[in-house]
Amino acid sequence: MAVAKLATAPVDPNQMESQANQDAISINKNINDEYVVSFDTIAGADGKDGLWAFTSTNPGQASLGDVEWLGFVLKTDEKLTNVTWNGTALTQADIDEAASVGETDGKTIIFWTPYEKLPREVSIGTVDNSKDAITIKFVK
Repeated sequence: MAVAKLATAPVDPNQMESQANQDAISINKNINDEYVVSFDTIAGADGKDGLWAFTSTNPGQASLGDVEWLGFVLKTDEKLTNVTWNGTALTQADIDEAASVGETDGKTIIFWTPYEKLPREVSIGTVDNSKDAITIKFVK
């Protein structure tokens, strides 16, 4: 499993703010196998953490209002149609979301989280249980 920050923000009404947030952070794995999110630069933003706050264009996330969204890329060895995310099977919609930011291999998960919600843990497994689930932890 490879984990990185999202390099290119999706083309949507929040593209400028989202890209500024992505450009402002780095992510590195520490000795505890946690992915630490840190600031490379200040995004010139309106948020208290130096990040832009905006409302997600995803209807399922819009109810959170203006938050400092960060996007991550998780590259798996499996087609996403055989991957579970916190126990829920992923679908073609997840493949389409990854493709919208240039990740077209069908094996890449795009994970959006508000910065203020860190630390976050996610569990990634397989639908057919052919591989043990792994837990990925994101921390500040």
